Parts: sequence; structure tokens; C-alpha cells
Amino acid sequence: MATDDLLIIRDRIRALAPDVQVMVVGRADRADLVDRAWWARPALTVGFGPVGKFTPLRGKLLFNHAIAKLEQYRMMSAAGISTPRTAPFQFGMSLPEPEWGAYCILKPVNLDVSSSGRGLYLFRTGRLSGLQLEDLPPDHLAASQPMIVQSFVDTGARFSVYRCLTLFGEVIYQNLAEAPEAHPPLDSADGVLEAILPEPPRNRTAPKINTEPDVMAFATSIQSAFPATPLLGCDIVRDVPSGKLYAIEVNAGGNVWHLSSPRTRDSRTITKTQSYLKTFNSYDRAALALIKATRMQAA
Repeated sequence: MATDDLLIIRDRIRALAPDVQVMVVGRADRADLVDRAWWARPALTVGFGPVGKFTPLRGKLLFNHAIAKLEQYRMMSAAGISTPRTAPFQFGMSLPEPEWGAYCILKPVNLDVSSSGRGLYLFRTGRLSGLQLEDLPPDHLAASQPMIVQSFVDTGARFSVYRCLTLFGEVIYQNLAEAPEAHPPLDSADGVLEAILPEPPRNRTAPKINTEPDVMAFATSIQSAFPATPLLGCDIVRDVPSGKLYAIEVNAGGNVWHLSSPRTRDSRTITKTQSYLKTFNSYDRAALALIKATRMQAA
């Protein structure tokens, strides 16, 4: 997230809520940088990533940090958020089809691997249930590192996924990534099925602005599962047969503000960014989210 974006949001807060004092600090800064008179008032400190050396002298500290996939599943399930059934994968485990559905996805536990789009595999549940190590080729990722198994959500002939960025539940922007071509039929032979990348290919997919209201409302509801995590990059899919929405995962580590994040630098254009900002009024939405959080949680 660029400092310029933070400064713009700071100025929006000052304009919209003169009673809320706001200061932007960095990871290397310490709390004594802030005038001690400020600490005499109720305070809330919000970090969009690791907070480094900054330890507030008063009030709550809410900040972004990576959350393991299985912990995400537990938290979303506890909050009543629709999310595919998920469990640690073990060779030989039983996966009853009435509980898991006809297809499952294997994905790495390691967040750095899965966030790059590597190591995702689609399986028939009947084949995956009872699968042994020797049933896979030696170079299969499941042979070398821990994996999780997750029920497959059928998003249609072309795999698609919504990304909705929320700040304290306020939608900052939303897009839809859709694979450029149809995937092989799901009734294909096992060898064909298991070679499919079960998501839009990241190097050939340009996400497009999306404003479907039910997706936005669903993304807002996901915040209830992660009340202490300000910024969430929510990955959401729609089941084609039923239309039901599912939260696949949230990206909570902080590097999700793709309006200016390093992750999207190569593909980002001024025109595209301006389109997002105009469509969602992102800076004001962020300012209003922070004002609301401050008024509710400052102590």
C-alpha cells in the first residue's frame, strides 16, 4: 500500500470527521513520535500489515497478519460464513462423498505457495478418498509438503473467482477473474481432471471490475469472522447450479491493497486504477470505515 494512498485517506478523515485526529506512522516509528496529548484521548491504532516497533500507549491495536487456512475455516464456520468443507489432508483418509461432494481440491498449507497459484489439484472425491502416496507421481506437490483438502465449488465452464477488498467490512473494491477458456469436462478421465488448474490462470487472466450487490454484501459479512483484522482480501466463488456464494479464503497478511500494492505493479495502469477509484469511491469508503471503527472501538 503506497504512502500516498494513506495520506489521501488521512485527509479524507480530517474533512469528514474533524473530531477524529489521525496520524500516519511507519513500522520503524515509535509511539513517542505522537504528541503525548493525543494519548490522553481514546485511541485506536490500525495496522494494514505488521506494526514493527510501533506500540500504542493507549487503546486497541488492530493489525493485519497471516492466518493459516485451517484457522480461517474454523473462524468462518464458527461465524456462520458459508465456506467449503476443509480439513488437513492425510494419505488414506476417508472422504465420504455425501459430506464432501463429488469433487475435492488439494492445496498446499504453505501460504506462500498457494498464494502464487501453485500446487492446486482437482480430484474426484472417490479417488482421493483412500489415496496413497504411491498412487501419485514423484513430483506431485502432495508428496513433498502438507496439504489441505477442500470441497470443490463448481463455478461453471470457465473457472471464476471474485476478489473483494474490505476494510472493517466496508467494500473498497471488487473484481471478478474468469478463465479465458473453458476447462475440460468434469467427467473427464482422472488423468485429465487432475491436470486441470482449478482456478483462473493468473498469468493469463485480467480481473474486471464487478459490482454484483450480493457478492458485496457477502464480503461485508465475512468481517464478522475476523473482527481484529482490518483489511481482508476476500476470495469468493459462486456455485453455478445453486447460485450460492462461498468464501474460499481471506488474504489477511496485508499485501492486498492492489490499488497500489507491489504485487500488482506490473499489470496496473493509471486508467485502470482510476476506474476502480471512480466506481467504488475507495478513498472515502476507507475513510468512513476507519471513522466508524474509531468511534466504536477507541478506548
